[in-house]
Amino acid sequence: MPTVSKIFQQILKIDFDKLKNFCTLKIGQIRGMDKNIHSRPFSSVFVIDLNENPALKQSEIQTIKADLTQWDELNNGFAYLPEQIDILVNNAGLYRGFGGPVRDIDDDMWRTIWSVNVDGVFYCCRAAADVMIEQGDGGRIINISSTQAVTPGVGVTYDGSKAAVAQI
Repeated sequence: MPTVSKIFQQILKIDFDKLKNFCTLKIGQIRGMDKNIHSRPFSSVFVIDLNENPALKQSEIQTIKADLTQWDELNNGFAYLPEQIDILVNNAGLYRGFGGPVRDIDDDMWRTIWSVNVDGVFYCCRAAADVMIEQGDGGRIINISSTQAVTPGVGVTYDGSKAAVAQI
C-alpha cells in the first residue's frame, strides 16, 4: 500500500528526494490523516490557524496564529514564513450543523461558514500565489474540499461553501 507521501508525490509530480529545503504551509487543524501528510519528506512545515494546537508544540511543525477570514491579519501572518513556499495545503473548514431549511439559516451562520470555508481559502491562495510567483520556480496549491461538494446532505451552508472551494 503506498504511503500518503508517495501518493502526494505522484499527484504533485514532485521528486521529494531532490528537494533539500522543502516548505509546506498548511491551513487549518492537523489531525487524523493530516499528520501523515506533514511528516517527512517535508523539511519545513508551517500551520496557519486561528487556534494553537498544543500537540504541535512537541513537533517540528511551526504554528502561526492568524484569522484567515481577515486579509490584513492573514497577509501579516505570511511575513513569518520563509521566503519560499513549495506547497500550500488549504484545509480550512467550519461546520456548524445542518442549519435547517434555507429560510431558517440566519445571516451570521451563513457569513461565518462562508468566511472561513471560501474567503479564507481564497485569501490563502492569493497570498501563497504571490510568494510562489516571486520565488521564480512556482509551487503547488492544494485546496481540500469535501465529498459534500458533490453529494449534498449536511446543509446548504457547508455543502455550498465546499462546492465553491472545489471550483477555486
